[in-house]
Amino acid sequence: SGNFYVNHRYIADAQNPDGAAWFLAMIEHFFLRTGELDAISYKAMEKIPFFQPFCTNSYMQSRMVKELRKIAGDYGAPTQTINETLNRLLGYLSARDCAAAAAILIAENPKFNPHSLRAADYLSGDDKPIHYYNSALDRLMWSVSKPRAISRKVSALPPRSHKIYIELVKATMKARIRLMLAGDINYRKMFLTSSY
Repeated sequence: SGNFYVNHRYIADAQNPDGAAWFLAMIEHFFLRTGELDAISYKAMEKIPFFQPFCTNSYMQSRMVKELRKIAGDYGAPTQTINETLNRLLGYLSARDCAAAAAILIAENPKFNPHSLRAADYLSGDDKPIHYYNSALDRLMWSVSKPRAISRKVSALPPRSHKIYIELVKATMKARIRLMLAGDINYRKMFLTSSY
């Protein structure tokens, strides 16, 4: 309707008791449901009318940043901009989160290198997960492509890597759905972020 005010106050104002919740819910709505938000960042929000009061008022913006950092607590990103913390609050991964996960996977699975992990897939070309359970080893097996060798490197994931793998799959599910709905074949990738 275009009227985003209740009692003359912007519904997503941090001073409203549910302001931050409205703000996060509307980001999720425009990113996942309507596709009008192509990334989760302040820059991307500028083009959506709901966020105009927020994007054009630096005082309102700074109050929201303060509120979001308070909500995030120790889970917030140690950066000056809020985009990474905003993504974490919505359950999406940042590039830093992906890098940390990749570092653990590489350290525990020497068959994987940074180049192959950067392009690693979660789903095959026919949309089946590229992992299987090996009962003899009691481990989840995952493979990554080695394009120069025209092969795949398979590793039996140790417990910590297994947990990282599962958390990556869960944390990228919403971004994966968003890419699928948009017809973007990158939904098959393991490492997905939703900001730029």
